[in-house]
Amino acid sequence: MLVLSRRAGESILIGDQIEIRVLQVRGSGPSAVVRLGIVAPPEVKVLRAEVVEAVREENRLAARPLGVQSEALKGLLQAALERRGEAQEGGGPEARGEGKPADGQKGESEAGGDGAPGPAEPPEA
Repeated sequence: MLVLSRRAGESILIGDQIEIRVLQVRGSGPSAVVRLGIVAPPEVKVLRAEVVEAVREENRLAARPLGVQSEALKGLLQAALERRGEAQEGGGPEARGEGKPADGQKGESEAGGDGAPGPAEPPEA
């Protein structure tokens, strides 16, 4: 780590495009506050370290397992997957008695399998 001493109004340059200028120094010793000005191109991220660390910590906490709630969610997901598997094994809605054509309508098997209407029936006399 390079360590430099600067007074208010003095700068340091990083490469050709980044300048860090000491704008103001208030107080002295460990309680001193230094105001810095940073000139950098827009594609260079300038972030405060404590903000980056706080975001990392929040992300770490959000990604951890939730214990009991996590186990409950796993159980619900497993039950839903099992129900879905039963529905697929049953052969679809028609095999379970669901989705049958209404009276007077022809289903796919009666219509030729392509969904198009079958041959017209003769009118009733």
